[in-house]
Formats: sequence, C-alpha cells, structure tokens
Amino acid sequence: MGRLRSSMLIATIAAVGLLGACGNETADSAEKTAPTPAGSPSASAEQPASDLPPCDDVWIVGDDLPGKYKGCTADGTEVTPETVECSSGQRIVVFDDQFWAVRGHVIKQAPDGLDASDEYADVLYSCRA
Repeated sequence: MGRLRSSMLIATIAAVGLLGACGNETADSAEKTAPTPAGSPSASAEQPASDLPPCDDVWIVGDDLPGKYKGCTADGTEVTPETVECSSGQRIVVFDDQFWAVRGHVIKQAPDGLDASDEYADVLYSCRA
C-alpha cells in the first residue's frame, strides 16, 4: 500500500508542476533517461565532469533549472540527469531525492524526500494523466 501511495504521490506532483510549463520543452530537447536513484553519480562518456557545474550551484530552490541542463558534479563525480517522462512528452528532472524541475522552470524541493511530498505527488499525477 505504501508503494502505491508513493507512486500516486509522485504522479500527482509531476502533474501540478508541469501545468504551467506545458509545451516549453520538446522531446528533441531532452534526452530519454532510464530511471536511476535520484541524483545518483554515474560515469558518462558524453561529457567530462570538469565541464559540468557543481550541483550546489545548479539546484537552488526558487531558481530556474537551466534549459540545457545536462548534469552537474558532486564531490568530483558527474551526476547525470534523472528524468520522469510525462504523457505530454515533457520531462521532469529530479535530483538528490528532494529536488525537481522542468528544464527552464523553477526548482522545487521536498526536504523530507520526493516520496513524502504531496506537492511532488500532485505534479507527477498531472504529468502522467
């Protein structure tokens, strides 16, 4: 039951956050990424970690996530974007199991984690509707 509630919360949050951002990101502008633990460091041959900004400089609540966000670095390790695909084709980028945003839009935070956030659940619900 808890897992079902978490899934519903995530779906709901995605939907709410995307209502104001629909149509601003095309499928061509965002890569498809298989779900991985939010903000988990991973190696990537596409772009060296030195070319990416520090995650602490990117994931600031209330700031806009860069429209061409391709990842960031944490402790010298590249953190590739984790995305949630919406039915509209838009994608929500999540980071560190507590931050989310659509590229080019305001970064939100769930300090107790995405699974515990009603706001994030509303966004995901709208995203996948």
